Amino acid sequence: MGHFSKGDKWYPITGYDQKCEISNLGHVRELRGDRYFDITHVQNAGTRYVYLTKGGKRMRKNILPLMKRFIKDNTSCSKS
Repeated sequence: MGHFSKGDKWYPITGYDQKCEISNLGHVRELRGDRYFDITHVQNAGTRYVYLTKGGKRMRKNILPLMKRFIKDNTSCSKS
């Protein structure tokens, strides 16, 4: 199941080839078959990112802009 906590709320990420969801806590999971896999990467400085594919092209996307774009109740994103 990955590093998901019970407090995560999940929101669909649309417009990409994979079937993914992003949580209010900054995790991204991808649905493969009937299971979810954590596809979140973390850099040394703590920057979180994922690789998403659109039209067959692989792109690196930072988590924070994805959270702002796909999470509708931005209450968890407004505090740093």
